[in-house]
Amino acid sequence: MPLTSAERKQRYIAKLKADGKYDDFLKKKAHDERSRQYRLKISLEQLPKAQTEKTKRMNREYVRRKVAKCRARKKGNNSESQSIQQAKASTSAEENGPYKTKSAWTKAVGKMFNEEDARDMVNLSHPKSRPLIKKKGLNPEIIDAIKLFYERDDVSRISPNMRDCRSFPNPVTGTKEIKQIRFLMYKLSDVHKMFVKHSQSDENQASV
Repeated sequence: MPLTSAERKQRYIAKLKADGKYDDFLKKKAHDERSRQYRLKISLEQLPKAQTEKTKRMNREYVRRKVAKCRARKKGNNSESQSIQQAKASTSAEENGPYKTKSAWTKAVGKMFNEEDARDMVNLSHPKSRPLIKKKGLNPEIIDAIKLFYERDDVSRISPNMRDCRSFPNPVTGTKEIKQIRFLMYKLSDVHKMFVKHSQSDENQASV
């Protein structure tokens, strides 16, 4: 059975620790993160003043939303754990009746099932295969709209360093082209929400 990405990462980190290279791995990771932050800072300083202030304001609002969501999630988890503990404390042994052991529960469940239930369970364990559905490719207009939105300076930043260039095959000619990598300013899920909101506003303007 193939390993998941989390399991592969766990094995890789365990191998680094066994070889004594884990500290170097953490230093390199921290250095790459500092370099990325520096490149984003340089790109931000190259923008016009109005665009820079707008981007900083959006970043502050983004951080506030994330912090508020994290605090609400922690508060909800604490209240949920307290309610679970209270429910366990209020549960008495009398509610279980005469079935107080594992074997007693098994016997009780066995009494409730008959042959028809057993046949139904066998049929459920072998579901019928669904027909394959061919997925259609994205509309070229949607691809162009996503590309234009992604290349906006308030959504992503282009790195000034030449080492961040990569070669990509041209889908038409097949030849490799060197392109500069752009770094997202926000999480991919938040960029998707921004794109949906931007597309809806464009549709509303077009309808007017």
